[in-house]
Amino acid sequence: MVKRYEEVANIMSSFYTQLLGQQEAIIPQIDKCVVNAGPVLTVEQQLKLCLPFLKKEIKASMFFILIYNSLSLNGYNSGFFKASWPIIGQWVYHVAQDFFNRWVMPKYLTTTKLVTLAKVLHLKKAIEVRPIS
Repeated sequence: MVKRYEEVANIMSSFYTQLLGQQEAIIPQIDKCVVNAGPVLTVEQQLKLCLPFLKKEIKASMFFILIYNSLSLNGYNSGFFKASWPIIGQWVYHVAQDFFNRWVMPKYLTTTKLVTLAKVLHLKKAIEVRPIS
């Protein structure tokens, strides 16, 4: 019987590690054909890639997502965020700009919380729990 929170975490971690696998430690080599092709962008194109994203580009990207797709951590879909854009748009813009300027993603945007209920009294396997959120 699992009695401690850490034991449940270990069971779930083991299950998802087995399901999804480990991170690959070997980084694939650079394709020499790509390197030998030389530069494929003009200097002007390269400079355009360095420009910051505009607010209208970030909004267009957000609004491109179908309204019933992409549930966020709080369970709201993109339709909710589109409807509340006048209130949250500025925040989304700043988070996106901050990510592209500093390459830092706020932890609260990448954290996954899995809440489960045990289906049996003596939990031993991940299949014996039911996710509720």
